[in-house]
Amino acid sequence: MARKTVLVCDSCGKEVGEAKGATLRVTYADARRGAKQADLCDERAGTMAGRPAAGRARWESGVGCGCRAPRRAGVCGYSRHFATLPAKLNEQGAFPIIGAYLRLAAQGERIAAFRADEYACRDLGTPESVAKAAEEMRGGRFAAL
Repeated sequence: MARKTVLVCDSCGKEVGEAKGATLRVTYADARRGAKQADLCDERAGTMAGRPAAGRARWESGVGCGCRAPRRAGVCGYSRHFATLPAKLNEQGAFPIIGAYLRLAAQGERIAAFRADEYACRDLGTPESVAKAAEEMRGGRFAAL
């Protein structure tokens, strides 16, 4: 017996037809809360709160940046910047850096992606995690920069 995978509306449970429906994505202002998304049928999507948004921009491959093809990238938590960046930040206390990057980009600052695919990372937020990282470095798992 052949099986077929179908998309089902997360709101009402109805099957969503081919090339129909919508995905609603909620991204919290506090980045620590993450994001969530729901697949919706056309009927439920049309009743959701929100406002129309501009379509996605179309990029030509390699325009102005020398890259072969633009691609989506996630945020890994690493950022590399010039020593002048802290003076340009007016945010106070703990804040998500993405909002600051967007504000600076809107002001004309150059913000570029850093591909970190070949790097491994470890949280160093506690003395225990620092000790574990030191142990892993001694064992050759991570190379010191």
